[in-house]
Amino acid sequence: MSAARIACIAAALSVATPSAGAGQGPVTLNIGARFLSVVHFRTDSDFDPSPRVFDPDGQSEGQAATFFSPKIQLTTGRDFELFYEAELGWNIWSRNAAGLPNQFLPSEQQGLGVRHRQLWTRWRPNDAVDLRVGYQHFADPSRLFLDHEWAALSLTLRGQGVHGTLLIGQLPESTFEGIDVREDNFVNDSIFGGVSAGYRHGGLTVDAGAWVVGDLREVDRPLVLATGLAGLRFQRGDLRVRAHVVGQAGVWEGAALGGDDVDILAWAAQAGVRHTIGAFEWSANVLVLSPDDAHDGNTSQGAFFGSGKNHSPSTVLTENEHRDRYDNLDERMATAMGPFFVGRAGLVVGDASAGWEVTPWYTPRVIMAAGMVLEAENSLGQVFAGFELALDNTFKLGEPGYAFVVADAFVPGGAAAAFVNDVDRTATEPVFGVRVGIGVNL
Repeated sequence: MSAARIACIAAALSVATPSAGAGQGPVTLNIGARFLSVVHFRTDSDFDPSPRVFDPDGQSEGQAATFFSPKIQLTTGRDFELFYEAELGWNIWSRNAAGLPNQFLPSEQQGLGVRHRQLWTRWRPNDAVDLRVGYQHFADPSRLFLDHEWAALSLTLRGQGVHGTLLIGQLPESTFEGIDVREDNFVNDSIFGGVSAGYRHGGLTVDAGAWVVGDLREVDRPLVLATGLAGLRFQRGDLRVRAHVVGQAGVWEGAALGGDDVDILAWAAQAGVRHTIGAFEWSANVLVLSPDDAHDGNTSQGAFFGSGKNHSPSTVLTENEHRDRYDNLDERMATAMGPFFVGRAGLVVGDASAGWEVTPWYTPRVIMAAGMVLEAENSLGQVFAGFELALDNTFKLGEPGYAFVVADAFVPGGAAAAFVNDVDRTATEPVFGVRVGIGVNL
């Protein structure tokens, strides 16, 4: 679990119960939660002003919704830990009403939605050994390849300035085999495994990792993908610098035209810096995802298999940090393949931000970002994806609470229009939006 998620489990309640068995020791209960309500509006859902008669795409979009994520952590005196995280939401004010039956579409469950995100147990007998089994979150240092909640076994060993993690698990797969255990097997599953390591000396951390995915979901078309990562992180005082490269190689059997095998060679890179000087903070980041060539269906694949995550603070070109609605362009310009996104045009996103703590309770932040593709022939000959400008105003409401007002503008390029528009794929109408919300982190 990342440091941000550990911080999010700050104990709102701590209870010591009597020992349930000899030598067990007390049981400590920690409860944490995250709450968020957001109202957002955008002038258009694509970049084409053409009027729609039968298709809602292209109309303005707006929604008010609430999200709540409780977290429960049980720790025993024998260094065992149980952790559970759920999501109540994304519950839309105009639709999800628990007290109103939906007599016309009962299968769509109009009541409040619930998802179970994490459920794992941890054994940590000392500072050197950390074993975790169950549904858990794992992210590589770049977030470009791995940033998911998956079912896995992870074993972390720590020494003097060194740590290593062994990860073995299964990916969610779409080949339905049956709910009964006698109908299920490992024939059409997706298995992943690998190791990652880090060495820290002073403010410098060296990262390395290697993982293999065996995707057997498609009958007679197995995909084997190996991914390696290397990079550096540096921190001195309020200055943080990071840079990572990710390479991929693999074979996708029978996936080319004519049933030939496809050889995969792809890569990605990301670098960023963040510096706080008193009440002022600035950052810059650039990420690159490799493209495929211009010949779809041949025996080579150069597009990167990515998580759809990164360190960019942009909210149109990449994920929204307040609440990811999965409508960011790096995902809309790609194809979902299981838990990964593959963009044949490739992508480069560069951004810069600057924030100033005007008062202890108010911090405005300006975010600028621009994107382009690397293979124009896969985006109707267009290169520029768009330019984004946002003003993020954050207001502290006591220690756990906050509110925000974000205004943004996006000037699309032809590459984004080629993937997003449905009628006129050359239209590049600017889009404006606003988000207002309130949140609590415990």
